[in-house]
Amino acid sequence: MSTNSTQVESASRRFAQAIVDAHRNGVVLDDILGSAKINKLYNGLFRSLRELTEERFKYGFTVGEAAFNLAHQITESDADDVNLHVEQFANYISRLLTRLENIEWLAFTPLPWQYADFPLKTDFGPFQIINVNKGQTVGQEKNIRTFRNFLRNRLQIPVENRDNGHERYDWLGSHFFRKSDQAIPGRAMLFQPCGTGEEFAARRLNEGQLRAYLPLLELAEMMTQRHLFHVPKVHATTPGGMHIERGSLDLIPVSLAVEKNSGTLMWWSRSPQQFDASDRHVIDVSEFKKAWKSYCRPILELDAYEPAANFCVSIRNALSVYTQSRNAPHEVRVLSSIIAIETLQKPFGQRGSVREPFCMAIAHLMGSSLEERTKWYRIASKLYSQRSSYVHSASLDFGRESPDDVLRDAKAIFVATLQDACHWGLTRARASEPLDKTTHRQHYEKLILS
Repeated sequence: MSTNSTQVESASRRFAQAIVDAHRNGVVLDDILGSAKINKLYNGLFRSLRELTEERFKYGFTVGEAAFNLAHQITESDADDVNLHVEQFANYISRLLTRLENIEWLAFTPLPWQYADFPLKTDFGPFQIINVNKGQTVGQEKNIRTFRNFLRNRLQIPVENRDNGHERYDWLGSHFFRKSDQAIPGRAMLFQPCGTGEEFAARRLNEGQLRAYLPLLELAEMMTQRHLFHVPKVHATTPGGMHIERGSLDLIPVSLAVEKNSGTLMWWSRSPQQFDASDRHVIDVSEFKKAWKSYCRPILELDAYEPAANFCVSIRNALSVYTQSRNAPHEVRVLSSIIAIETLQKPFGQRGSVREPFCMAIAHLMGSSLEERTKWYRIASKLYSQRSSYVHSASLDFGRESPDDVLRDAKAIFVATLQDACHWGLTRARASEPLDKTTHRQHYEKLILS
């Protein structure tokens, strides 16, 4: 047994024994859990666990749950039985670590039907898009068989047998296929690893990564569109001809989790919400890849620089606000665009006058000549007036302007502002220069005064 393993076993026993001693002294459960001594030993146990595991896998929630159950069992036990819990807890922690170290989670999240023409596998760096049917309309049994073969042959996941009562994909049958509205495995899916260890941490990681990656996919998709998205005002149909109604476009928010070494399945609820397009728009894969390279890859690269973390939060927030409104009414989409642009212009929460810098920055960013800058200054001024109108009267008045034209202008401004922000952030990050309020103000002033 290694020194670190011995330390974990010793820390487990000390923690359990302290609870036993407190119980024998008549301390109730709530006071035991709030005890400074117990908390110190609990932190010591986790310190030993970190030294042993070197954070190769996740265990925190499971160990914490086991510690609470231990305290509950001891306080509910007779005095003659409590000593058994000390040895049992130490053995349980040892077995738990061995088991968690060999658990590796993968997640498959169905995407809207717009991704139907993607090939079997498309690599986007931290995740892939998997499309086992490659746009073909096939039956339920073939769908499931094709996906099972993909798991077995491409990912080496065992799918032949049932194990310890857990479902494997061989046993999936029609249940999950129907439960997911034929999305798993009928759709193209975002495939990503979700770490090693406990299921709770893997599920949270999947949720966090989807919140980061789905807006990027939506941005690339929106940049390949030749027209603007609309929520349908009348009945629409899916590519297969099925009728859908307004309000019925949301894609079921689930991920299928697969444990790589055993084939065990989990059904994970997740967010953010996604929507199928009402206009039967199918993505042009080559155009999508170009858009991804131009607009999305710089954001992923910026994420990799730790000093840019706070700046990246603003980038992500702006992107989320912008993409989440894509199926909303025009008023909401215009307002969301303006908020996203303002967030990018002031990523560190800077205060001060807003309207004039907002308009001047857009004019200098969008126009190369005095005539073009004057044009974009006026467009930006109208956009900001609409923002003010909404704030004070909860309504937008487009006047004689076409709402589609206003949205198109807002989209162009958002994209240009996003690219400028990413370029500035990457330039400084690559040069190991600081990204903060002062350096951003200097960049902003240079942009306006250039």
